[in-house]
Order: sequence, then structure tokens, then C-alpha cells
Amino acid sequence: MKLNPRKLRQGSMATAITIAVVVILVLLMLLLDVLDNQFQLRTDLTENKAFELSESTRDFLAELNRDVTLYVLTPEQNLTAGDVYYLQANEVLHRYAASPRIHLEFVDLTRSPQFQAKYSQYQLNSQTILLESQGRTTTVNLADLFNIESDQLWGEQYIVSSKAEQVMTSALMGLTVENPITAVITEGFGEGGTDALHALLNANHYRVIQQNLLLEEIDPSADLVIISSPMRDYSGEALRKLDAFLDNGGAQGKTLFYLADVLQPETPELDAFLADWGIEVQPGVIWETDPSKLVTNSNYWSIVQYTETLYAADALRGGLFTLMPEARPLTLLWEQQGNLEVTQPLIFTETTRIHPVEESASAQWSAETAQAGPFAALAVATRSTGNAGEERYSHVVVAASSLMVEPTILENPYVGNSEFLLGLLSRLTGQEPGITLAPKTIGLQYLPVSELQMSLFGSLFTALLPLLVLAVGAGIFLHRRHL
Repeated sequence: MKLNPRKLRQGSMATAITIAVVVILVLLMLLLDVLDNQFQLRTDLTENKAFELSESTRDFLAELNRDVTLYVLTPEQNLTAGDVYYLQANEVLHRYAASPRIHLEFVDLTRSPQFQAKYSQYQLNSQTILLESQGRTTTVNLADLFNIESDQLWGEQYIVSSKAEQVMTSALMGLTVENPITAVITEGFGEGGTDALHALLNANHYRVIQQNLLLEEIDPSADLVIISSPMRDYSGEALRKLDAFLDNGGAQGKTLFYLADVLQPETPELDAFLADWGIEVQPGVIWETDPSKLVTNSNYWSIVQYTETLYAADALRGGLFTLMPEARPLTLLWEQQGNLEVTQPLIFTETTRIHPVEESASAQWSAETAQAGPFAALAVATRSTGNAGEERYSHVVVAASSLMVEPTILENPYVGNSEFLLGLLSRLTGQEPGITLAPKTIGLQYLPVSELQMSLFGSLFTALLPLLVLAVGAGIFLHRRHL
């Protein structure tokens, strides 16, 4: 059969164009893969940007002045093949690696015994993330990247939200900060209820230690002492230690944070100490009469009002309220006396009343005749020394409720207690405010595909599809040859 040169040229041209298009597509895919590995070309389409880093973290990374290596001690496919929260954690880690100061490396411990030997002082396993910078190291557990709840009926645990960014940013800050704030949580007088506050401070690069004031002097390096709901009155010796801490040899520069509780017995010695700083903790519990200021059906769970923007800036920026449940009313004994100034950054409004704690008195109680607000919900007493322009300050802070640092409150992304407390404590201790990041839930649908299925999909789009296009092109060519 005699070939038609014109048709042959047309068929050859069509095949060449098909091959060229396939080659260009393959090269484009390879180029995008290289660019993605180099510059993290990812787009987050979730409503709350669950796969993105916050502006605060991006600002922190932009100012980072030292190199940090993140070693994830498990193969990356173990994260990408997990549920959506593990996938989100993996994406967040890659977002950090987009910073020129952050290097991300996945290490398979089963194939790298020399790595485990190098860091033998740590309990390394496949759930560890190790951070290293200029000879300093710290570790994070993969499970710590998530808020986990337990099913009481079935005994199963499940992830309810991600705190990957909060934990990783905090670890990076703790690794790179030069002078962390040291906080002492006291014990020895029946104190309690500070586990969530301890975790919050740890997560925001504080150095937290516990001390028994019955037996020990306060660590001289401490910047902050926290006393939460003691169930026994403080002794004169313990109060002497607090006085010495706050005076700091005349240098001031210290802060005491006291959380009251409605279940406390009378503490006349501790009350007298606080009164010297201009703050009185009254008996009774705050009762809110305005339903719009309640977050539960209990009149004891009241939202408080901000009176300033310095400490509350982060909470206000997020449109968050601060909650002070089951609180004791506070009274300012004066606003200014000598070198002491007392303020009330949080208040209960005029819609609140004082309700008795004792059941016998409750039967005769009436909201119409009870003492009405406003009352202080959090008071700050500041003592200053030194000449103008060279003042030094110590502070005593009293919160009306120890429940304001309960886990369900501090970890709630819709409540601003964490943001307010970190803003308050960081400013009073003379440090830059830390980064407070709310947990992220991932409200998206995803395909529950296995690793094998993902491999098949990958093969389909990288090999089979181009071959199919080539086959179609060849078929067209052969067909056109016989026209």
C-alpha cells in the first residue's frame, strides 16, 4: 500500500504534539513536587485555617535568630497514612520547615541505631519529636500535639482537636528564649487545682517548679509565686518568706498570684497579709442575676467585664470573654496609699449579688435584698520604689476564683482565660507576652484511603495516565494512516 505523505505528516505531527504535551505535564508535575519540597506550596481550604500557622507564629519564626532542627522519629508515611489530625500535624511541621531557620528531618529509629545512641540521655521512641539548636535540646511527644478525650462507656480514646501549633511554637520558644520566667507553685498548706495552669505556663516557655513553703525558702531566681486555694491558713514563717520574696532585698521585681476559693476555711493570717496590699477577700460567692452573662444554667458561673486593655489585649483581639466561676467577691481597700496602687482589671458588674456559702443562710437569702455589685473579680496591687524614670515594681494579684484555671476553661478555645492570664503575668513579670494559640478542630470530609490505595492512585496519575494518553495518541496515528 502506498503511504500518503500528507496524512503521514499530519499523523506524525499529532503524535509528536501528544508526546510533547505528556512530557510537559510530567515535567510540570516533577517541578511542582520540587518546588513544594523547597517552598511548601500548600493551600489550606479549611474554614478555620487548621493547616496554616497563625500570624503570631509566623512573626516569631521571622525573628528567629538561630537554626533549629526538628527530628520526627518516625517515617513520614506513618503520619500521612493516619487520621486527619495526624495529617494536619504533618502539614503543620512542614509549615515550620518553610522558615529558613527550621530544618525538618524524619528519622526511622529502627534503621538509625546511631541516632538513638547519640541522644541516649532521652527516652526516644517512634512517638518522639526532638528539637535541637546550638547544643540545646528538648523533646515533644506526638500525642501532646492533640487534645484527647476518653469514652467513659467504651474506654476508648479519641482526638477532639489539634494543638500542634501551640505545642511546637512553645517548644521552639522554650528552646530559643534566653531568660525564661521562673514560676513557683506553692504547696504545704493544702493548695491544689493548678495542673492546667502548670501546663499552660510550661507551654508558654515558663520554667515551673513546685516548692513547699513549710520547708523551703523561695527560689531566689523565681519571678512569680502562685498560691492556689490553700485549705489551711499560712503560717507567720511562710508569710515572712513571701514578704522577703516580694521585697527582693529592696530591688522589687517580683509577683505573687493568689487564687481564692469559696470552699476555703477562714484564713485570718493570709487575709491580713493581703489587706496590707489593699485587697480584701470577702466571704460568700458571686451570684449573677443577668442570664446574658451566664455560660451555664448556674448563677455562679459568671462572665466578668474587662476594665482595661493592657492585660486583656489578646483576649479582646480574639473577641473572647473571661470566665470567673464560683467566685468570692473582692474589695479594694484603697486605690492609692503611699507607694502602693491597687487596680481591678476584671469586675463583676452591678447585676451580681453576694450569695452566702452556708446552707443555713441560703434559705433566708433573697437577690432583692442581697449586697449588689460591682465587685472586683481580679485585683492587682503594685508597690513601686526608686526615683522617677528608674522605678522598680513588685505586684500582688488576687483572683476571685481558683476555678478560672480549671482545664475545661483554660483549654476552651472560646474562653479567653488563657489569653488574659498570659497577658497579665507576662507584663507584670516584665517579659514580652507569649503566644497563646487556641486548639483547632478540623471540620472537613476526607477519603478514608489506605496506604496501598494511595500508592495505586499515585501510580495511576504518574504512570498509567501518561501511558494511556500515549496509547490514545498511537491509536489516532494508526487510524489516520489508513484514511
